[in-house]
Amino acid sequence: MMSYSDSKINLNLSGVVAVAFFLMLPLSNAVQIFGQASAAQPAQGKTGYFLQSGTDILTSTGSGSVTTARIFFVNGYRFTPNTSVGVGLGFTPYDDPLSLIPFFFDFNYRFKEDGISPFLFVRAGYNFSVKNDESFLLDDHKGGLLLHPGIGLEFPLSGQFDLYLNAGYSIDNSSYEFESWGNRIVTNDLSFRRLSIGAGFKITP
Repeated sequence: MMSYSDSKINLNLSGVVAVAFFLMLPLSNAVQIFGQASAAQPAQGKTGYFLQSGTDILTSTGSGSVTTARIFFVNGYRFTPNTSVGVGLGFTPYDDPLSLIPFFFDFNYRFKEDGISPFLFVRAGYNFSVKNDESFLLDDHKGGLLLHPGIGLEFPLSGQFDLYLNAGYSIDNSSYEFESWGNRIVTNDLSFRRLSIGAGFKITP
C-alpha cells in the first residue's frame, strides 16, 4: 500500500497559511474601525478596500449527509459603488474523511450605490483538502474546484460597517484514493452540492 503523503499536505497547508496571512493584514485596522462604527454616518457611493467575514450554513441534502458551516474571510476592493472583487480563504468541515480549505475569488455586484441594497455574488476557486478522520486509511487525497453563486441583501450601519444576509448554491469538489482487495486502488470522487444561507459583515478602512 502506498504511504500517506504528509509532505504533500504540508506543502498545501504552507501555501494556505501564506494566503491567510495576506488576507488578515488589515485586521488590526478593521477592529479599530468596528469600535468606532456606531459614531459614523452612512457613506454614499463607497469605493476602496474592504475586509469581509462571514459564515455560510450548508444544508443537508438528505440521508447520509449533515448540515455543516463554512467560515471565510475576503480581502477585496470596491472599484465602483456597485462592483467589487476580492480574494478569500475559508474552512469547510464536511462530515467525511476530508475537510476543505477553499481559496477563491469573490465577485460582487450591488444594485444600489448606497443604502440597503440587494446584490449578486459569485465565488469561484479551488478547495485544498485536509484529512480529518485518522481512522480512515487513505493512500492519497486532493481538492477540487469550487463554485458558489448567490444573492443577498446588504445593510449599511455606518460609513465603514455593513451587515449582509445571503443565500446561494455551493458546489465543492475533492477526491481521495485507498487500497482495496487485490491491491486495487479505488478513487472516490466527491461533489458536495448544497443550498446555503449565510450572514456576515464588511468593514471599509
